[in-house]
Amino acid sequence: MAATAGLLLVGLLPACSGSVPTRRATVDPSGVTPASGRRGLFPAGAEVLLFTRTEAFRHDSIDTAIGALSERLHAEGVGVEVTDEAERIAALDRQPVSTVVFLHTSGDALDGPGERALERFVRGGGGFVAVHSALDTEYDWPFYGQLIGAWFQDHPAVQPADVVLVQPAPSESPGSAGSMGAGPGGVASPSRWRRTDEWYNLRGPLPSGVLVHATVDEDTYQGGTMGGVHPVEWSHRVDSGRVFVTSMGHTDEAWQDAAFVERIIQGIGSTTG
Repeated sequence: MAATAGLLLVGLLPACSGSVPTRRATVDPSGVTPASGRRGLFPAGAEVLLFTRTEAFRHDSIDTAIGALSERLHAEGVGVEVTDEAERIAALDRQPVSTVVFLHTSGDALDGPGERALERFVRGGGGFVAVHSALDTEYDWPFYGQLIGAWFQDHPAVQPADVVLVQPAPSESPGSAGSMGAGPGGVASPSRWRRTDEWYNLRGPLPSGVLVHATVDEDTYQGGTMGGVHPVEWSHRVDSGRVFVTSMGHTDEAWQDAAFVERIIQGIGSTTG
C-alpha cells in the first residue's frame, strides 16, 4: 500500500440485532467540570447526535461508549441526543444538529430517506464522525464510502499494539479539522501510544485529501495486512462538511480510558464548525 497521508480505511463486522430507544443523556451538564479547562472546542449551542443502529454485529461496548461521550460532551456544554432510529436521520432537515456520530453502527442502518438526508446534511456543512464499526456500515451506498474513505475488510483477535501518532488529535479550535493539537488527553505525548483494541484491516487505501492522524504499527501485533501505513484515525472534508473517523474503540476498556475518549471528543469538536 502506498505510504501516503491520503489513505482511508473501513471496517465490516458480523451481524447482531438489537435496538435502543431514542433518549437524551441524563448527565447534568451543570454538575460536570470541563476537562482541562479548555475554551472554544465546541461553538455555543452545539448539539451532537449519537446514532447507534445495528443491522449486523452489535458491540457490547455501545452503552459504555454512550456514557463516556455523553458525560464529556456535557462537560463541554454540548447537547447530546442518542437514538438508534433511522427516522431521526431522515429528519435532519427539520431537526438539525451540529454533528452526527455513527457510534458502533453496522449493516444497512439507513433507508433511502435517511441516506438522502444525511448526504444533504454533510454536503451542506454538517459534521460527521464514524467510530469503529461505522466502517462496517452501508456497503451499498457509494456516498457513505466517500464519507468514511474505505470499508472494513477483517480483523485479528483483540490485542495490544503501538499506535503511532502521525498527527495529534484535531485541535481545540472549532471546526479546524486540519489544525492539530496535542496527543492523547490534549497534552504533549510520545509519538507512540500502547493500547489494546480490535485492529481493523481496511479494504483499500484512503483517498487523496485525507489527513491521517494515527496509524498502527503492524510489527507490534499479529494479523495486520495493510503494510507500512495502516491508518486508524483520520479526517477530511466532504464539500462543506467536516468528517472525523476512527477505527478504534472496540472494547469497554477503550471507553474507560480518558486519553482515548479525549481523542474522540477532539475529533467531534473538529467537525462542529
